Amino acid sequence: LDTVSANTDIADAAAKAARKREQRLAAAQNESPLPVPAVNDLESFMAKAMGRSQKYKAAMAQSRKQRENAQRSVRLDWLRSGREGSAMDEFVSPLQEELRKIEADDAKAVEDEDQETEDNAKKDEEPVAAGVMQEMD
Repeated sequence: LDTVSANTDIADAAAKAARKREQRLAAAQNESPLPVPAVNDLESFMAKAMGRSQKYKAAMAQSRKQRENAQRSVRLDWLRSGREGSAMDEFVSPLQEELRKIEADDAKAVEDEDQETEDNAKKDEEPVAAGVMQEMD
């Protein structure tokens, strides 16, 4: 008898929990969703944008500083090894030209890809001729 009474207690508790859940779900469906607040505060938007801009400027300045330090370090190592400074310029110039060429090629590839994307978007927007629609029927 203990197991039967325990099982009925468990069943009653489960049914009670299910009824509460159903009531809660029904109440949630009857309530209208809360409106999404829309704040058009130009000053706060401008402050956020300026903050991001300042962070970007600081990161760029830091990057420039690190690049200059690296270049100075390479030049110092070159001179310390007993080589002439003019030889460094002769060594670096072909590498810099190659780098500029690679950057130009990459920029052109990105530009071509953007143009391709625009062309595909324009194709998708072109209206379908009336005769074509009749043929489809």
